[in-house]
Amino acid sequence: MRLFRPNVQKLFEKKDVDGLVKALTDRETEIRLAAAQILGVMRAVRAVLQLITALKDEEAEVREAAAESLGMLGDARAVEPLVALVRDPAEAVQKAAAEALLKFGAPAVRSLCNTLTNPQPQVRLVAVQTLGAIGDPQAVKPLCQLLSDPDAGVRQAVAIALGKLGPTALEFLCKALRDKDVEVREAVADAIEQIGVPNDPTVQAWYWTIRYQWAHIVPLGAVAVEPLCLNLTHPAMDVRKNVAKALGEIGDQRATGPLLNCLRDPEWEVREAASFAVGLLHDTRAVKPLIGALTDRDPGLREAAAKALGGIGDVSAVEGLVGALRDDEWAVSQAASDALGAIGPSAIEPLINVIRGSNTGIRKLAAETLEKVGVPDDPAVQAWFAVMKGNWEWARSYGELAVDPCIAALQDDDHRTRKAAAELLGDLRDRRSVIPLCAALKDRRPDVRATIIEVLGRMGQVVVDPLIEALNEQDWALRQAAVRVLGQTNDERAVFPLSEVLHDEDSRVREAAAESLDKLGFPLDLFSEYWYVVAKKDWKRAVSLGDNVLGPLVNALHDPEGEVRQEAARALGMIGDPSVIDELRPLLTDEEWYVRDTAISALEKLGVIVEEEPLAGGETPVEGETAEEEEAKA
Repeated sequence: MRLFRPNVQKLFEKKDVDGLVKALTDRETEIRLAAAQILGVMRAVRAVLQLITALKDEEAEVREAAAESLGMLGDARAVEPLVALVRDPAEAVQKAAAEALLKFGAPAVRSLCNTLTNPQPQVRLVAVQTLGAIGDPQAVKPLCQLLSDPDAGVRQAVAIALGKLGPTALEFLCKALRDKDVEVREAVADAIEQIGVPNDPTVQAWYWTIRYQWAHIVPLGAVAVEPLCLNLTHPAMDVRKNVAKALGEIGDQRATGPLLNCLRDPEWEVREAASFAVGLLHDTRAVKPLIGALTDRDPGLREAAAKALGGIGDVSAVEGLVGALRDDEWAVSQAASDALGAIGPSAIEPLINVIRGSNTGIRKLAAETLEKVGVPDDPAVQAWFAVMKGNWEWARSYGELAVDPCIAALQDDDHRTRKAAAELLGDLRDRRSVIPLCAALKDRRPDVRATIIEVLGRMGQVVVDPLIEALNEQDWALRQAAVRVLGQTNDERAVFPLSEVLHDEDSRVREAAAESLDKLGFPLDLFSEYWYVVAKKDWKRAVSLGDNVLGPLVNALHDPEGEVRQEAARALGMIGDPSVIDELRPLLTDEEWYVRDTAISALEKLGVIVEEEPLAGGETPVEGETAEEEEAKA
């Protein structure tokens, strides 16, 4: 415990400067702090040296108080020590030193200028701010040298300071308008505005760009290109977008490269503005990179590239744009369509090729694009165009030229288009349309299928030969469709081909052939009659015909339908001809248990003893369970 602790308040009341000076070196921080503060309030000039010493106190708050008091005293001997204090590690102390120096005014300028070369940015910053606040013209030249300082915060502070120092700094400030940092450029513009913006167009271009006054910039023309291009990387999206627009309006091709870089901007508004601007520049050097961008992973870039190519209008972009019509993104394909429309007649031939050879969606878009370019007088092209536009009466007027487009329209996404195309094909009665119409009988909509059946029926004898050819198609559904339509023709030429179809590997096709032969009503030869019975699945009658139906029944053992295989095996067992034993054996491993059981039974009737093996999957059917019951259970 201290016996003689200084009482700073009493020393103040007694105006005991010597006592307070002694207290500046007390071991207690609180006492040193209070002494430093009171000496300034007392305006104790004879304590200046001791306060200067206190600027090196180990405690920042004491150093801060000493700096503040020295500022109050205004003794020139404190200038150099206070300037040195600007380097203090504590920001509060730096600020106190700067405020103290500000009170000194001009006498502190030279020392502060010497501090501008300090390696610490914070020290340089405080010195600059202090010089700016003092406002002495002596600081202009040293400050101007700091406009190229590596620290953006220092450069910004220099610009603010120079704005207060008058016209002598104007030339240096005008050069600093090109600074790479947005905030520095804005501070420089503020400083120039304080001094007065000169009439030099180049300076004005930089100034108005920083002020984002687009209406002032565009009339300046070419001199504005450099400042505008610098701002294409501005952090604000709205600025980048308006810069791109301004560059497009100016139309200087020096902006092509920077604008192409903007096609990768993260904001679609900027990409769109940049693509439009590139188009306005009509710089063919941009065509190749833009064509490459049409296949970029970014759909926004692909869209922007297509728009830019449309603006440039170079014919070398046609092929790439036609390819972009197939883009998965609607916005990209639409932009490509608009671009091709802008390019004009050179896009006609590639568009015609797309209309004739692509899928429905692309054909329609190509037709819309062709309409923008101008549909040529070629009747074949006009027929395609009429069908793609859904103008069926116009398409009808082209007769057989409308057949191929209508056949293509049978695959349209819109069921109304498919239906209308089928109806027109029926009116045109061209044999080329028969097979495609039969294939279209697999349409997912019943009303479309009904229309196609009605159309094929009214086409008459013209369909017979193509339908007979269709009986050899690999697709069973197409063979079945051809068989059914042949049954409606009432043409005797269909009888023999249909009787041959009674041998088809698929029971669904055989059964349809039997039904069509019933409709035609023409007599069959005896051999065909046997196949007819099996095709009709008249198993009882088949058994009664005995050995005559062995061939049709053996054929039925290979049918894709399990029930057909089962009934054919049962019938063969009942007929009892041992010549079919080898034909029945493969059914012992049939995928359907009920077919295997029936095959065992049939072979046993033929005198073959079969040892039953476990069923596939280890499942044993319930005794007496039919195929239908087993399926229902499943």
